[in-house]
Amino acid sequence: MSDQGPPSDVEPTAARPARPVKKVAKKRPAGSKSSGSGSGSKSSGTRARAAAKPGSGPSTGSVPPINDSQATTRGVIVIAVTVVVGLLIFWQGFSHDATETVATGPVVTTVPGVDRDAAPATTAPTQGTSVPQTPVTRVAPDEISVIVANGVDPSQTIAGPEAAKLTAAGYPTPVTMDLPPPAVTTSSVYYTGDLESEAQAIAVVLGLPDSAVNPIPTPSPVPMNTAQILVIIGPDAA
Repeated sequence: MSDQGPPSDVEPTAARPARPVKKVAKKRPAGSKSSGSGSGSKSSGTRARAAAKPGSGPSTGSVPPINDSQATTRGVIVIAVTVVVGLLIFWQGFSHDATETVATGPVVTTVPGVDRDAAPATTAPTQGTSVPQTPVTRVAPDEISVIVANGVDPSQTIAGPEAAKLTAAGYPTPVTMDLPPPAVTTSSVYYTGDLESEAQAIAVVLGLPDSAVNPIPTPSPVPMNTAQILVIIGPDAA
């Protein structure tokens, strides 16, 4: 062997970096507890027992004690208020029913000064002033020609006012005249042909009774010319 070193032209090999050594945790047998966790759980249990002790501090889940005397007093007050309200409701309903009963009861109205037991008053009709009902006519009033004669006194205006009543009722303006004496005693309404119902209608307008309506006599008291009905006013209608 030679004591000489390696040839100078050979380069030395680079050194490799050292690898980190991994620590492998030792496996503990099942059921074993670490000292740290045991101490932690013991401290937690101690804190829980300390919190549960009365007077150690406020707790959100704690229930305050119930005072029996206060609960009894509140119950009595609630019962009293309920009874009072029930009595008020009952009284209002009773008063309402009583008011309706009075309002719907019979109402008696007394009329002073009237004797209900007295016999009904009767008024005897005045003779010659009864007005008959208007009859049904076949000819319209504006187609009836009428003469109105004053049979009381030629010096008095009698025929004109009676003729005005017929004009207001729709008849054509009647012809008016005065009859020579002697004067008639009653009024008359004479009709020609079959105009009886029309003569009765004229008697109603003048306020004459139905008995004053008659057929015109022959000879006629006055010339009729084209007139159809003659009205003679007597003292009973003047």
